[in-house]
Amino acid sequence: MKEKKDLLEKILEKNKSKRRLETVSSLPHKRSRRKAPEGSGTKRVQLGWLHYSDKQKRYVAVRQNKGGGTRDISLSIDATADSIIETGKELFFPGGISSFGSIDMMEFTLANYKEDTVSNVIVGGSVLPFTLQRYLNATKLPRARLYLASKLKQCESAEDGDDSLL
Repeated sequence: MKEKKDLLEKILEKNKSKRRLETVSSLPHKRSRRKAPEGSGTKRVQLGWLHYSDKQKRYVAVRQNKGGGTRDISLSIDATADSIIETGKELFFPGGISSFGSIDMMEFTLANYKEDTVSNVIVGGSVLPFTLQRYLNATKLPRARLYLASKLKQCESAEDGDDSLL
């Protein structure tokens, strides 16, 4: 009888220690996010695509089912507007073609989360050429969301025709 009692106490003791471990492991822990070292030289950016709609007379977000959507990419902190535009062309115009036409038929700019064109950044009252680092410092955003803004080029013959009407 004593042996059974000792065995039962051992089993109960093991179960208690298991429960303690489970309780401790189920407590919310502070997640340690691995941050890139300061000198890493890259930042994560969300890059989307806006296309100008002649019908709505504004830029409209291109949905993922039409080849758009938002992509999470790593860019150099020294990336310029032109280099980000080129990255966007590679992402959203595979083979130089999209659902809205060829790369050659489009004009491209870089836009921010407010859909404003960004080619310069104001830092300390000075207007400087766009780099990702300057943009992040100026906006104080932890993660940038930028957009490739595309618009169909105007036909040169139509522009010449408009000049002749004046």
